Amino acid sequence: MTRSEAVVAQPAPPPREDVEPVGTDLFSAELSPRLRLMLLANAHRFAAIVQVAAELGVADRLAGGPLPVRELAAACGAHEQALGRILRSGALLGLFREVEPDCSELTPVSEGLRTDLPDGVRDAVLLDGTPMFWLPFGQLAHSARTGEPAFDAVFGRSFWSHVDSDARSGAVFDAAMTTMSRRPAARPGARSSRRPRAPARSRPRPAGRPSAPPGRPGPARSASSPRRRPSPPARRPGTWPAPASSPRTSCGRRRRSPGRRRRRW
Repeated sequence: MTRSEAVVAQPAPPPREDVEPVGTDLFSAELSPRLRLMLLANAHRFAAIVQVAAELGVADRLAGGPLPVRELAAACGAHEQALGRILRSGALLGLFREVEPDCSELTPVSEGLRTDLPDGVRDAVLLDGTPMFWLPFGQLAHSARTGEPAFDAVFGRSFWSHVDSDARSGAVFDAAMTTMSRRPAARPGARSSRRPRAPARSRPRPAGRPSAPPGRPGPARSASSPRRRPSPPARRPGTWPAPASSPRTSCGRRRRSPGRRRRRW
């Protein structure tokens, strides 16, 4: 018997009564640079916790309120103790919240895994957990050394060829793209993604200068807007502007067309 088989064959320990609920969000705490680096190196484990929770439908079962791990495992078809460890690990990530030992509830983060909400992203999370998204990142060094797609090295074909030929992968991909294309619902206090419009007045108005009524030019508007060149006078029929070098037209006078003569009365 190997060491791993011996560990698995051990009987499960009885539940402890002195276990306190996990109440610390690991990502919101003040961490040292070394510890933050270790969190980044273990990000694939955190992603696996999110993906397992999405696959088992934990968020839908907890939508009505907190549940004990035993009832939640029976509803999800999961192992009780294994699911309990996943929930406690998710509580460290802010994904779940332990209201008491072995009893968890949803957080605003895990609300996005519910299937009954219009802005849920469960299908997109499931896509990130598929082998066609998970395995190529394990060969990212291949792309860094050769410049070639790691997906082709893992699956022996391009990404789009794989999606077109594999029905299950194509269905998961289509569901995720449909989810991401939906506009998320606006929530109270949510910050808009649009850039704020620049103010109409870039310079402060000097003190004592009156403001112009709307729609009419005034000192405040003329000071901030550039000057416009006055339009030339209207041309009379039979005349045209004389060249600057022509005689008797140095002051901008106009001469008459040669085809017409001035009438004398």
